[in-house]
Amino acid sequence: MKNKICAVIVTYNRRKYLERLINILIKDENLSGIFIFDNCGEDDTRQYLQENLGFPELKAQMRLFESNKTGKQIFYFRNDHNSGGSGGFSKAVELAMKVEWDYLWIMDDDVLPEKDCLSYMLDGINEGHKVCIPNRTDTDYVDHATIKYSLHNPFKIRMKNRLKTIKCSEPMKRGENYVEVFAFTFEGPLISTEIVKKIGYPNADYFIFYDDTDYCRRCLEHTHVRMVLNAILHKQIIPSKEDAVSWRTYYVYRNCFYFDHTYGKNYLARNLRPFLISHSLMAQSIIRGDRLKYNILRAAYLDFKKGKMGKTVIPGELDDYLGRYNKKSVL
Repeated sequence: MKNKICAVIVTYNRRKYLERLINILIKDENLSGIFIFDNCGEDDTRQYLQENLGFPELKAQMRLFESNKTGKQIFYFRNDHNSGGSGGFSKAVELAMKVEWDYLWIMDDDVLPEKDCLSYMLDGINEGHKVCIPNRTDTDYVDHATIKYSLHNPFKIRMKNRLKTIKCSEPMKRGENYVEVFAFTFEGPLISTEIVKKIGYPNADYFIFYDDTDYCRRCLEHTHVRMVLNAILHKQIIPSKEDAVSWRTYYVYRNCFYFDHTYGKNYLARNLRPFLISHSLMAQSIIRGDRLKYNILRAAYLDFKKGKMGKTVIPGELDDYLGRYNKKSVL
């Protein structure tokens, strides 16, 4: 019997990328359905869906629409606010699970799988591996597989010491088909709904960053996760290599502290490592005279200690938020 597979897409103001993605997915014979979660975008996504996928007028928010024009079940849901990537994937998976599927293929709106990507990942699924992820290596992007993630040693505070990664090209040169991994992004993981039923939905409280790492960790409690090296998925938007400090930096660190505290394998990993990471970086910021990064780190750590998760810092309002914490800043 053919597996019922649904692609779950979270989109926000990226109609041209979403259109390219959907044009690929519609042609995939292995795919039974597509679920599109619109995180309250303001572009012409709805108009495109109405004109090309047979949806009625999509003005209502918080309502689920369905179309069968392409021969696949296609669902659309428009959120009434931007809940961030974490909130989007959490709600999208929850809604998609209201229909009976065998697998969910979870992805951002700016990815582009090759035509046989899903087929190769299905070949990688077995009783011991009920989650597979694609390889994003192409001419413009070098993908890495996370083959180890330290959750024991509290003194491994630098990211390069906590993670062990390899370039995906290395096992490919050796003729290997799969790599066991310990982290993934929401850029194409294929997940058995048997696992989803056991672990629930992505954690919306992260807002952005670490929600996918968290979800992989929860998957690993019930199955192995492997990267399928010949299942190629391209990134339509190549991320910038700039390391500019911004409102995003706050979420990276706050969520990092929360993740370590949640999944650390001993008391020191859960409690000492967040302290060491935050305070060592704050000390470096003082030495460099970097007031902004110091204040961000301080707010991120204090919010973590208070259990303050979710959407806290709003883009464009970072200074106002930091001002609540840093009236007596060291710098």
